[in-house]
Amino acid sequence: MVKLGILGAGIITECHFYGIDRIDGATVAAIASVDEAAGKAAADKYGAALYTDYRELLDKEKSLDGIIVALPNFMHREAVEYAIKAGHKNILCEKPLGINPAESAGLVKLAKESGANL
Repeated sequence: MVKLGILGAGIITECHFYGIDRIDGATVAAIASVDEAAGKAAADKYGAALYTDYRELLDKEKSLDGIIVALPNFMHREAVEYAIKAGHKNILCEKPLGINPAESAGLVKLAKESGANL
């Protein structure tokens, strides 16, 4: 079983939920959303743990096989960096990775140094 954590519960996450739901052996295990209603609806639908702070999810859910970052664009760099530093090794980030080339390059460098896959 591949267990995934989703950071965000907005419109774009519906595409991820839809795809994951159709993959045998994959499950949404944890969701972080500041929109408690959207997060609760998704968590209830998929039987996932719910967090209102993505940092708490990343700190507590160490057995996840992957993280999907589907937060607002300006939050991507911070969330991906936090995920890497929290020890998560497989991270899919919606585009853009950073809001400028320097942010993106910094994350790629950090991922390489830590052995994380972006």
